[in-house]
Amino acid sequence: MRIFLEILRKIYHKRVILIYLCIIGIICFYILSITMTGKYSLRILIENQNLEKKLDNEILELRLENAKLRKELFEIKGLEP
Repeated sequence: MRIFLEILRKIYHKRVILIYLCIIGIICFYILSITMTGKYSLRILIENQNLEKKLDNEILELRLENAKLRKELFEIKGLEP
């Protein structure tokens, strides 16, 4: 029982530090939860970047295909490109 009371006394004397540590821990947990999940999370950012790369590649392919088809059209019409 005496050891328990000594531990409580030590905790009581360092209560301000413990309160600050708890507050800092809660704030860190909140920031971490926001950045890892949610509407503006890191996961969503990475997914959007991958989607942007995919769409850029698709745009490039479609532009090349468009240029090829225009060339064929000009050749069919008998015009020089």
